[in-house]
Amino acid sequence: MKRYAGIAVTFIAILTGSSKLQAAGFALTEHNSSGLGRAYAGAAAVADDASTIFFNPAGLVTLKKDQLLFSTQAILVGAEFHNNGSTVNPQLTGGADVPISDGGSNEGGENALVPSFYYSAVINDSLALGVGVSVPFGLATKYDEDWAGRYHAVESAVETININPSIAYKLNKEWSFGFGVNLQHLDVKLSNMIDTAAVCLRSAGATVCGNINTALLQAGNADIDSKVSLTGSEWGYGYDFGVIYEPSAGNRIGFSYRSKISYDIDGNADFDLSDEMAIFLAAVSSPYFSDTGGKAKLVLPEIASLAGRFQVSNNLALLADITWTRWSRFKELRVEFENGQSETVIPENWGNSIKIAFGGDYRLNNLWLLRAGIAYDKTPIPDSEHRTARIPATSRKVFSLGLQHKITKKVKIDAGYIHLFIDDPEINNIDSSFGHTLNGNYSSSVDIFGAQLTWDL
Repeated sequence: MKRYAGIAVTFIAILTGSSKLQAAGFALTEHNSSGLGRAYAGAAAVADDASTIFFNPAGLVTLKKDQLLFSTQAILVGAEFHNNGSTVNPQLTGGADVPISDGGSNEGGENALVPSFYYSAVINDSLALGVGVSVPFGLATKYDEDWAGRYHAVESAVETININPSIAYKLNKEWSFGFGVNLQHLDVKLSNMIDTAAVCLRSAGATVCGNINTALLQAGNADIDSKVSLTGSEWGYGYDFGVIYEPSAGNRIGFSYRSKISYDIDGNADFDLSDEMAIFLAAVSSPYFSDTGGKAKLVLPEIASLAGRFQVSNNLALLADITWTRWSRFKELRVEFENGQSETVIPENWGNSIKIAFGGDYRLNNLWLLRAGIAYDKTPIPDSEHRTARIPATSRKVFSLGLQHKITKKVKIDAGYIHLFIDDPEINNIDSSFGHTLNGNYSSSVDIFGAQLTWDL
């Protein structure tokens, strides 16, 4: 019975260790390419194309014609881990500091395309409708299966698709209001390696493990690792609203709010067991580490923005905003298993985050518009102990450039570029499954390129 209890505890830790980072997925800002060139400064106040559906639906009534907008952003990510003494849990090595073997590439960055689509319709001078499709949250990291942090993470992929019908009403020359509904689909895939020797040692002890196979005495033995993959998907629902105050032509103050979205995720845990793991489980007649279903609750956070657009001359507009994201919702994650095990509560320690941005638009002539922007985006991760291999993020400084060209009276294109200046984030994280420590730092780089087509109908 003690063996079963030990294996059950390890089984729960592996699943929740893999799945808890669903709650640490980060918000994406890249919902158009026109804003990319100004570091998304003033996004809740600009309202210069149909992408205002996402940033502030009240801006729909500033558009003079029906409009189609297609945009895509290419996010190029580098995140190479530099090992600095990652070790096996000393409780499994008799107190000795044993390094974790590191045989694979430590490059974890995954490039991604972030597309978006918007359609807006002018009903009359006071009323407008629109619908947008965008990707509000997402992450992607992938490592080799024998890298030093394999028990923390191998593959992490979280993707959302948001469908956002919206309506806007212009009360008078100064005040406009907007409201939207968000239908959001979430897909998750998370995987990591299982330390087969640690499973045996923690649940059965060295004597039993040695009698089965001497390889089971070496915790952190990559040659006998097993693997778990967790997948899940679900729909969630929320709302957003916004208000724009325009005291004079071209000068606007905007506020927007996007609600939290809650998910009840149905998922599956699939295990790829090594021969040594299978032999051990058969020897102790364990029912665990077999494919099973699971459920988890996830809440993606509220986002609020206050922004301004100021027309300082005929050719120049300055923009600014502050955006708050309520990541502090991630105090805990509750996971429930379909195999009858009691639910498990995993604590989280993320804090709220703030982004501050400043930018400008300069019109060269009727055909060309230039953009530039800077921003500071504060990470919600409190320290290196809570930074994970799935999301090795830190605070970042943003520099951007962009331009717009009017091709015809009805068609224009936008292009933008962002470079993120990132300090090399340190990580000193203990995995929740076995207590192994991943210690080191990342060399990180991010470049974002965007292109957009806007068509007045």
